[in-house]
Amino acid sequence: MHLKLFLPGLLMMLMAPACFSQNPLQDKIMMAAVRDLPVFLEHIPPGKEGDFGFESRQAFSRAGIGMAYPVVRLHRDFFSDKHLPDTTYLEDAREWLITVQHEGKHVMLMTLAETEGHWQAVNIGASKLARQLDAFAKNQLKANHPQKILRIYPLQQDFLLHWEDETANNPRVYPLLSAKNLFLTPGMQWPCSLSELLPYLRENIQID
Repeated sequence: MHLKLFLPGLLMMLMAPACFSQNPLQDKIMMAAVRDLPVFLEHIPPGKEGDFGFESRQAFSRAGIGMAYPVVRLHRDFFSDKHLPDTTYLEDAREWLITVQHEGKHVMLMTLAETEGHWQAVNIGASKLARQLDAFAKNQLKANHPQKILRIYPLQQDFLLHWEDETANNPRVYPLLSAKNLFLTPGMQWPCSLSELLPYLRENIQID
């Protein structure tokens, strides 16, 4: 099916008020996701729609944009400081993860990155992670509280950060699928606070 056949209906669905926030940057990123989603849906190989949560290519017309998660990483000072002072070491990674919705479910993720001042989609997939974030949103965490994805690049592990108090500096941490081995770490209880996670990361990240 050609892109032009389903683009108008898709855009009308994506323009739902829930897509927008009081954050101008987030709104800009969501609009970029709206713009790029039809193109990336067409990259799904024919016959593989079910792997991404769609029953057919015709179902692409009912796709929509869901939740938005800014990605943060550890500042380089985290790897050089001999002692961990009272700081989070978090910095903006200039990436966002946006869930793609279909029939009320979050079926996959779009990764958006900033290049020369412009936001654009660079990847789509991660269906299992999208479903895990969907479960968090529906069953455990309050969606109106700030949430971010902490990506530990040296370990290739991701964590969900959840601020129960917007003024607090120590969010709760939930391991995502890439960090599932942490569930077996002796002495670690989940969810934990960021201040509890940082010493573990210091011990397990080796930087040459």
